[in-house]
This record gives sequence, structure tokens and C-alpha cells, in this order.
Amino acid sequence: MNDCIIIGHGPGIRGAKRGNEIDQFRAIIRFGDGFYWQTPEDYGWQTDYVLSGDQRIADIITNCPQAKEVWVYGRPDYRDEALIMRRLKGYRPYVCRETDGWLQRFKEIGAKGYCSQRCPEDPHFSQGLAAIIMAAERLEEKHICLAGFKNLLAGDNGDYDAETNRGHTIISYHDFEAERRLLDEIIDHYGLEIGDFNDCR
Repeated sequence: MNDCIIIGHGPGIRGAKRGNEIDQFRAIIRFGDGFYWQTPEDYGWQTDYVLSGDQRIADIITNCPQAKEVWVYGRPDYRDEALIMRRLKGYRPYVCRETDGWLQRFKEIGAKGYCSQRCPEDPHFSQGLAAIIMAAERLEEKHICLAGFKNLLAGDNGDYDAETNRGHTIISYHDFEAERRLLDEIIDHYGLEIGDFNDCR
């Protein structure tokens, strides 16, 4: 399974020195805040697509290499598409409308609010799940490897060990249990094969 890989925030391949393997994938998707902590020897350096939350545009402007497209994901009711296109001019921005219906479905299955202290009534799934949807919809991928997605794949709402918080775990603001249930629906809907990168050898 070497078609498409998405590099998440988890530490699953830290120190594994598998960067060259990652760079062999045909489609490589990274997050906009990943470029300051992803070392080439562990995570590779090739980048085809970048996904970022609409509140993290500054990360793209500061850190993002040239990519085929930059996908901007966020809640449709808060999305300022004109601002996104203006600020990311030259980065080939694309607004992720493909995730909107799945956000509604996320609410329907009873997900807890993303960043629940601030918006408990507005469930909002992770960039990782958004990237999977975009790979299936925009790229029509069928085989996807995930690196650094331990909590999502396990449906684990426990402590979240993220590379962006290296050195300590934090309590995740994502409802990974609900995200795992939604992921199963996404897999069925698009006919996906999804695997952990550690098993994609």
C-alpha cells in the first residue's frame, strides 16, 4: 500500500528513520503546522498536498513549502473564503467544502464538541479525518496509509501524545471515539483501504 500517505501529529514514527520510505509514496499529505517539527530522516520532505485549519493560515505562510494544493478546512458557518484566497494567494489554496456534509454527520452520531470547553454545541473533527475525506474525494484515493494517527485508529479519547506538544501528553480536545465511528462510515462510503504506516511495509 504505497499510494497515499497522511502524516499526522502523533509520534508513531519518531526516531524510526523512515523518511525515505515516506518520500516514495505517490501522494503525500501533511498538515500546515507540521514543517517545524518533521525531520526529513523520520518524516521525509516531499510534500504534495497540505491541509490546514482555517484558523492556522499563518502556519502555512510561515512554514509551507510549495505544494500542488493547500487545502483549508473549517466550519462552513465561520469560513471566510475571500480572506482565505487572498491570504494564500500563490499557495494554490482550495477550500474543503467536501468535509461539510461529514461535519453534519459527525453531529448526528452524537460527537462531543471539538475544543469542548469553548464550543460544546459545535462538534468539529480533526484535521486528520478531514485529510482522509479530502484524499478520498479530491484525489479519489482508495489505499491510504496513516502515520501518527494512534488515537484516531484506536478510537481513544485518553491522553494525546502529539509531536506539537513533544515531551508531554495532553488531554485531547478531539472526540476520537466518535471520529473512529465516523471513519468506519467514511471507509464504507468510499470503499477505502486504510492502514497504519507501521504495517505498510
